[in-house]
Amino acid sequence: MEIKQSYQHTGKRLLLDASRCAHARQMKRARAATRKLRTQLGRVMREIERQVKEPAENLAKLLETAQQIHAQQRYDKNKVYSVHEPEVECIAKGKTGRKYEFGNKVSVAVTSRGGWMAGAKSFTGNPYDGHTLAPQLGNL
Repeated sequence: MEIKQSYQHTGKRLLLDASRCAHARQMKRARAATRKLRTQLGRVMREIERQVKEPAENLAKLLETAQQIHAQQRYDKNKVYSVHEPEVECIAKGKTGRKYEFGNKVSVAVTSRGGWMAGAKSFTGNPYDGHTLAPQLGNL
């Protein structure tokens, strides 16, 4: 498979520009860079879909993730935050220094004496911390 243009170099540059401009509160420039990135993503996806009628499993999964990223809007639920780990979610911490964290919530059970780790469990979504205790104790 030969893609006409992969936008590898311009994509990296636009991603850096978008993050720099957003950090410097230059939102019009950041939105323009993000819009160009979205356009280039759409071009590459269409090119791949034209060339490959039956994609392999890995490529099909990547194309599905790319379509989700291409279609998502700012206020949508269940956004994709990472291409390589699409199950990652945004967790609001409510702190001044770091307002959000990306990942999954984890419950760790340790013994009262010695601090030995008795079990660990990962939870999807963002459950309340008190609701993670019963499933964790069920694992022990």
